[in-house]
Amino acid sequence: MSMDVSSSLRGWAILFGSAIVYAALATLIIRSISDWMYDLGKREPRDRWIIPSIFVLTATVGVLILVLKPHWISFLPDLLEQRLLKINGKENSMLERFAFYRDSIKMWQHQPIFGYGGSAWKTLVYTYQSNPYASILAHSFIFQTLVETGMFGILSFVLLLVWILIRVFRNRSRLSPEYGVMIIILAVLIMTSAIDFNMNFGYLICMLFIVMGMVSTIGRQASAKIKPVPVRLISNAAKPIAHLLFAIFLLYQSVNLIQSHSSFNAAQNAMLQKKPESVTFSWIDDAIKHAKDHPEYSAFKVMALLMRHDGQPDEVYLEESVKTLGQIKLFEKQNITLIEAELALYKVQNRIDEAQELVMNNLDVYPWNTILYDQAILGYFTKGFIAKQEHNLAKAEQYFHSAVDIFNRFDKQKNKLSQLPMGQAKGLPFKLAEKSMLALGQIYAMLHDWATAEKILKPFVSQIPKTRDELNANRWYEAVLFSQGNSPDAVKQLRKADPDGGPMMKELLAFIQEGYSS
Repeated sequence: MSMDVSSSLRGWAILFGSAIVYAALATLIIRSISDWMYDLGKREPRDRWIIPSIFVLTATVGVLILVLKPHWISFLPDLLEQRLLKINGKENSMLERFAFYRDSIKMWQHQPIFGYGGSAWKTLVYTYQSNPYASILAHSFIFQTLVETGMFGILSFVLLLVWILIRVFRNRSRLSPEYGVMIIILAVLIMTSAIDFNMNFGYLICMLFIVMGMVSTIGRQASAKIKPVPVRLISNAAKPIAHLLFAIFLLYQSVNLIQSHSSFNAAQNAMLQKKPESVTFSWIDDAIKHAKDHPEYSAFKVMALLMRHDGQPDEVYLEESVKTLGQIKLFEKQNITLIEAELALYKVQNRIDEAQELVMNNLDVYPWNTILYDQAILGYFTKGFIAKQEHNLAKAEQYFHSAVDIFNRFDKQKNKLSQLPMGQAKGLPFKLAEKSMLALGQIYAMLHDWATAEKILKPFVSQIPKTRDELNANRWYEAVLFSQGNSPDAVKQLRKADPDGGPMMKELLAFIQEGYSS
């Protein structure tokens, strides 16, 4: 706790220190230019265009540099030169942002009026993303607000801005330098947040609304109407009291969230540093205590319990895992992190049918999640293998073809990556686990598609097998070659690498060659 508190205090110290330095610099700048700007406003109309002209000229030069890329930018520092050269409509960062925005529109279309609620983008992105990128932010305040609050939220914000701009326009003759600086800050915050995620930082969103409030006071005058003393007392006291109560409520919520996040980080660090398990669980339980509805915390606890069960089997850990998942499902019914944790639990409990049902119910919801494809293929492989051992060949063939259908579905999804615009990053690796590919090779072998089985199994062959899995892959590959009646030299080489595997190979060949209708 002490380490976590010290890092938190250090963060707050940096924030307050930066704020003080910024305030001092802003005050110096405003004091140094305010008189000049005020005098400028009293000059002839033609002189009032000096500052706007400077802005227009600077913007024009900037655009020309970006479009023409003059040779003299090579004299700039390397980092700045590379940054300027990369700014174009086909640059990786821009193309990825366009993908985020397109996917945001797809999300919004399903809840256009009021949106999905706070933090919806980072949960829904795994369902609507056009490629498996890792970003959990829309990189745009506009699009993220559209998804989370719908047209109601975005229009409310736009109308508020319009109202402020109308006030500024109507009172432009009273526009002091201080208001001018506030308007510039407001414009910069809105323009930058339109193409980036800076509004996800709490202090910036606070600054935005503080500046909006300050700008909205332009032209406002105190009421000349004198109210009765009791009314004045109530009016003067009610507003501060209401603000104080609301501030206390927000402070409580903020402290709660900070405490839960700090405890979660401490739990992760305890696990990474291999501290006693009791330390990890005390931190994660504290995180869940302060944020009962946070799916990531509950999923982490389940995975930690399963790891403990793996090292020291005990039904108590499994029961606690089931209880933790049941509690979080009261708040969060659809979350990929929880689904992965539930699949891990089913695997430990050997609940093959429930795991397969969970996977198939969510494969369409999360089309870029490779874990679901792996689990689907391995689930059908396991069920088919058991059916074949029981000589139920029709049932086994049905399961094996289902696994092949999943593989084809995966391949079709993977082909979408080749259709992305040139220069756009493909995102996270989209490939099946080696265990799934090995299972597919065995499936094709049992379906007597020898050529496909050989193609898939060949990369797993080892000249000197050292592990049980390598030996198993060699035997299946040898069986496939033998069943085709070709490559006798390759079969001999495999036989030399496994001199004691003769009896097992006979059993495996008999098992594989047991016929199917197709």
